[in-house]
Amino acid sequence: MNITKRIRFWLGWCPIVSGKEKRAGQVPVTDFVGGFRISLASLHLIIGIGFLVNVLYVLKNMPWFPGWIMDIDIVASTLLFIIALVSIFIAFDVVRSEDAHKILSLVNLALISVLFVYLSWWTVEKTSRSILGSLRSDYMFTLQSLIIFTLIIAIPSLVNLLRDGTYEVRKKTGIILLITLILIPATFASLYYYINWQKSNLLIEKGEDYEIYPAVSYWWGQSAVVFVDSDKWSSGSAVGLDEYDALKFLEGLDDGKVMAWWDFGLRIKALAKKEPVIYFASKEIKPTIGRVGFNAQFEPANKVSDVATFFTTNNEDEAKALMEKYGAVYIYFPKKIEVYLFDAMRSASGQDGEYENSMYYRFENGVQMEYFEKIYENEYAAIYRLKRYGSLTDYETGVNG
Repeated sequence: MNITKRIRFWLGWCPIVSGKEKRAGQVPVTDFVGGFRISLASLHLIIGIGFLVNVLYVLKNMPWFPGWIMDIDIVASTLLFIIALVSIFIAFDVVRSEDAHKILSLVNLALISVLFVYLSWWTVEKTSRSILGSLRSDYMFTLQSLIIFTLIIAIPSLVNLLRDGTYEVRKKTGIILLITLILIPATFASLYYYINWQKSNLLIEKGEDYEIYPAVSYWWGQSAVVFVDSDKWSSGSAVGLDEYDALKFLEGLDDGKVMAWWDFGLRIKALAKKEPVIYFASKEIKPTIGRVGFNAQFEPANKVSDVATFFTTNNEDEAKALMEKYGAVYIYFPKKIEVYLFDAMRSASGQDGEYENSMYYRFENGVQMEYFEKIYENEYAAIYRLKRYGSLTDYETGVNG
């Protein structure tokens, strides 16, 4: 027997053929033809090895923050790892039993169904990523791409169910499944609790809706001072030095609500200790959110619409009236932010305001205004306040250019 035959014999190749049939060198007419059996086994093998490689890649690059993104990575990777091992078992006929492939295929289909239900909670509205890109990017599927992905990986196991045989669970099959279904989740759970233990040792401050951690360079691949995390948010925020300085300046001002877009509400509340007019998005603008957390909360639509109108209107009197409506004193405006943010605000306001005539443009470009004065500016952000609101203290004077 040459080396190729020895390897195939040791691996139980070809799959989807019972031990008795292999010894007799025969395949029932009712079963799949030889070439198709090998192709089907190859699909299982490709799925198995591909998922193993993908899981290792995701875990190697897994961000600790936002914490709920890490949760997705751990849970989805656990399910994919088990699916991968079961697929490899089927491909190499590890459990040499006439019925083992049907049982293993049922297990895989059950796991694939659980994976689909779980990831469907975390789908995004749209993404330019391919299915492979979604797998490698914290499992960020659209619902459509998730359905296609699920069907692709389920087809080999579904085809396996068409072969002859019963669904009796043999002792060897049961032992291997039991070990796999206990050992793999236990390993991933240990990893999850170990990381959370490390995170707990880094915690700087824990508020009602947020946690503050010191930032390190490997989080999101960028340098930052702190990371503000929250499971009620669509994402956490790595805060750089300029942004941190701006928020700490805001913290030193007299009490007063802050008019800002919802993206910055978490940072304002956690680091500036001020109440933003809106802290979350509304359900009506979910398509503008990159990904919605499982525990995410939402603001009333009319409130988010008012804040959006404040930034998109070309009427300074209307903007002032909206500040007074919500008792807001300060405006926090990060500079050099993407144009898509103005488009999101315009969509939320329900108006077709032009960027060049908007309050957004005036805050971004430092245009002189009748009711608003700039009291702080650095490379990242500008802070404005309503004019004639008290008097500037020594701490507040000057604009840091």
